[in-house]
Amino acid sequence: PPLLPRPTKIVRFDVERERVVRDAAGRCVEAAAGEVGELLGLIDNADVTRRFDGYTDRAATEKKILRDVAAEGDLYFSTGDLVRQDAE
Repeated sequence: PPLLPRPTKIVRFDVERERVVRDAAGRCVEAAAGEVGELLGLIDNADVTRRFDGYTDRAATEKKILRDVAAEGDLYFSTGDLVRQDAE
């Protein structure tokens, strides 16, 4: 079973550019087991447990939201945490 509850993702992160890695289609590339990546959490404003109301600073709010992570129109919260998941 996955270590992290769904719907979270660990995606590849370019430390030098300080941003997630995206494929040719513009989607985030999931990190492989054992690979370091950024932890993201799905934003779903229809679900109170997955809602993100944002900060008082709109620019800070926008910086934390990643769009089109796995599919067009989806929203994920950028935790800023680099993590690694074991293969087990």
